[in-house]
Amino acid sequence: MKIVRAYLLTVFLLLGFWTLVLHAARSTSMIIDEGMHIASGYSILRTGDYRLVEEHPPAVKLWAALPLLAVPDIPDPRRVPDWGRAPEQPTESVPLLRIAQKTITSYTPIDRLVLPARAMAGLLGLLLSAVVYRWAADLWGDRGGLLALLLLVLDPNILAHSAVVGTDLGCAAAVTIALFLFARWMRRPTPPRLVAAGVALGLALGTKTSAVLLIPVVLLVGLLGRRPFRLPVLLVGIGALTLWALYGFEIGPLPGTDLPFPAASHLVPFLRLRRHLADGHPAFLLGENRMHGWWYYFPVAFGLKTPLPTLLLLVLAIVLTAARAFRRPANWIQRIRRWGPLTLFPLFYIITTLLSPLNIGYRHLLPVLPLAFIFTGQIAGCR
Repeated sequence: MKIVRAYLLTVFLLLGFWTLVLHAARSTSMIIDEGMHIASGYSILRTGDYRLVEEHPPAVKLWAALPLLAVPDIPDPRRVPDWGRAPEQPTESVPLLRIAQKTITSYTPIDRLVLPARAMAGLLGLLLSAVVYRWAADLWGDRGGLLALLLLVLDPNILAHSAVVGTDLGCAAAVTIALFLFARWMRRPTPPRLVAAGVALGLALGTKTSAVLLIPVVLLVGLLGRRPFRLPVLLVGIGALTLWALYGFEIGPLPGTDLPFPAASHLVPFLRLRRHLADGHPAFLLGENRMHGWWYYFPVAFGLKTPLPTLLLLVLAIVLTAARAFRRPANWIQRIRRWGPLTLFPLFYIITTLLSPLNIGYRHLLPVLPLAFIFTGQIAGCR
């Protein structure tokens, strides 16, 4: 009976989350990034050309633009004059912005394009919710899974970004899924689980440049968790092959050179990031404006914009974890296998945010939120 009740509560929370996301998707105006993301994904799907991959890798944008292939009267991006200029300006957003204006944002009725794309983003949020429940339930039982799921489906930041086409929520979903499948492989290393974890890693690498932090996590946890090191290396190799497949097995010149390289377009977002880091970005915090930010921007943002119950429960979970670590005899191999996939990525990610001069907004913290919810699930867990 308890299993049935947990199942019904889970379905209720997932349906409630989906309802809230669809309501927001239908009632909010289009934001500027959405037009560019949709145009980038659509142009790649329609032409097979990655010249508009721009600031972020294409995985989430391709996913969001899939329904647009069924719309017959969207203008061909290759007919926009800026299409020919895009390869000459790989670190500039102007060609993509103008192509988005000519193909996507000028389309009427715009809801015909935006709502299907937003629904695809919402499906990523729904998938993320299901994985958060499953991972937390694996670790802490059904009650722990339900607490983690409850924190996620009621989080205003997750809800907001699940209702728009953006790369941050997609990155959070892909990173969480990749780590979940990697954790399952660490627990029972079978060949199918190895392949699944590798494919998920490659897809995550195709969402945002920050997902590259998954690679040291996989290698380090695999090594310290006493798995034959060739296996984590093979997992990363499968991820690299998947990423290459995401670029249509492209072999092109590295930006600024004539050297052929697999998935050369994947380096464009890293070039954009390097330039962005050098130029800085306007940021506001506590009454001040800066171009290169503050080291404490994200801790302050996390403290101010994360719901207070979530913060309190997270602190309690950290205290409980520390207390259990002191009470129980140390089995470091088991602890690394259990805790490494869940905690090491947030640790690396937090360090990079402290060092980053790009203080664009709370949305850059989304990849660590699902992992924090899963970690907090132990408070209600029975294991």
